[in-house]
Amino acid sequence: MVELYPRLCTGPVHKRNREDRVRYLAESDLSMPAPFHHNSCTSEDAFDAAISALVMDRHADDLEALTQATDPVALLEGSIWVPRNIGP
Repeated sequence: MVELYPRLCTGPVHKRNREDRVRYLAESDLSMPAPFHHNSCTSEDAFDAAISALVMDRHADDLEALTQATDPVALLEGSIWVPRNIGP
C-alpha cells in the first residue's frame, strides 16, 4: 500500500478549473490515451486519480524498490511516497 498526495504528482495546477486541468494534460509529457483525456478532466477527483496513476506508472521501478518500513513511527503513522522529477 502506498500513500500519496495527488498535488505531489501534479505540481502547481488550479485543479478546480476545468480549463486548467485540460491545459495541464495538454502541456504535460504524461502519456495518456486520447479517449481518457475527457474523462480525466471531468472533476478534480478524476483528474487526481488519472494523474496519480500515470505518475505511479512512470515510476514503477521506484515503487517496486520500496521496502517494508521498520521505523516504529513509520509503522504507526505511515509515510508519503514522493515521486521524483514531476511537472508538465
